[in-house]
Amino acid sequence: MTEKIDLREIEKKAWKTYMSKDGLFDIFMGIMLLTLVIQAYFYNIWFTSFIFVGVLVVTLGKIFITKPRIGLVEFGNKRIKRLLMMMIALLFVFLMMLLLFYVSSSENISIEFADRIAFPAFIATIFVIVAFYLDYTRLGIYGMLFAFTEVLRGLYDRPVRNIAVLALGILALTVGIYVLLTFIKTYPLPDKEGIIV
Repeated sequence: MTEKIDLREIEKKAWKTYMSKDGLFDIFMGIMLLTLVIQAYFYNIWFTSFIFVGVLVVTLGKIFITKPRIGLVEFGNKRIKRLLMMMIALLFVFLMMLLLFYVSSSENISIEFADRIAFPAFIATIFVIVAFYLDYTRLGIYGMLFAFTEVLRGLYDRPVRNIAVLALGILALTVGIYVLLTFIKTYPLPDKEGIIV
């Protein structure tokens, strides 16, 4: 008896493999966070360009590492609709945050509240929404931890926050490299005849 094929589950697995199982976005997060720390200490606009190194890593990694191993992946209308819903949710949260900062400029809500509570909550919400719609759990964890570093900034000022961001950046980079090496080992390159080497 032929087993029933769950196309939705297959599509979800393919999406997760393409998005998160190669560790490239984890590496990008690590580079971005480490860039924030470097920028905080040296205040040089040129250090911000390190973020583009992260973008380059993801772009070239997808082209030369991920795609040759799992092939070209195309997703259907449901995935596109899900991404559209993500954009709508992000826009809604962004507008709510703008409204909150506008209200906080009045005497009713202090700037301290917006800085110590509302802004970290905004960061966490953004990351959680993206992680949910992209099926990328680790991204949500990074987001919540990064939001916590902003809470530390409000409580203990920048030095403590910068140390926390540094630790988080190293963590994300380490996880990304480990996941990438595991991906390369799990999905070896096929040879020209399509045989796994």
